[in-house]
Amino acid sequence: MSALVLCIAFLSIAVAGRIAMHYRFAGDHGIRIRKRHASTLLLFVQALLALSVVGAFVLSCLKAADLIRLQVDLGVTGQLVGIGIGLIGIATTVAAQFQMGASWRIGIGESESTELVTHGLYSYARNPIYTGMMLFGVGLLFLIPHPYMIPILAGGYLGIELHVRKFEEPHLHRQHGIAYATYFNGTGRYLPRLRRHPAFEEAD
Repeated sequence: MSALVLCIAFLSIAVAGRIAMHYRFAGDHGIRIRKRHASTLLLFVQALLALSVVGAFVLSCLKAADLIRLQVDLGVTGQLVGIGIGLIGIATTVAAQFQMGASWRIGIGESESTELVTHGLYSYARNPIYTGMMLFGVGLLFLIPHPYMIPILAGGYLGIELHVRKFEEPHLHRQHGIAYATYFNGTGRYLPRLRRHPAFEEAD
């Protein structure tokens, strides 16, 4: 039941809640998912992310209904660890969304010009929303240590990686130029950078 409650909390707060808040303050839902003229890779990425979310929710429902048998018993400690990591993931996601302000989007608006956000969590990593989502996934794995959870989380991670590397980063490079190159050089993708990226030394 803990996994299902966490999933509902994540979808309610970090997805539906964020869309509603963005619409209230910006007059726009912030969703930029292309359907027409989308590349095969983009459609694949969108499918991976959607299947990952749906798969995690369905598996949580099956666990709550006692319709699947867990392969590993992590006990109460595992449950508490999973809940803790899951809550940290939700909090990180929501905080990062809030710090993006009007620049927050689901997907990419190619014709839009948004502010390059580099404060708060974004001063340490370029994609803290995805960091929070990954932490949430790790929490679910502790709560549902089942073989089916592995491909679900792996698919979600692959979808995030492809979207960030193939679409978001190139878009931000085109939009913000040297400012983004400098930011890219000083921060990690999901975690703080420990060393400088040699490809952008000239950005200084």
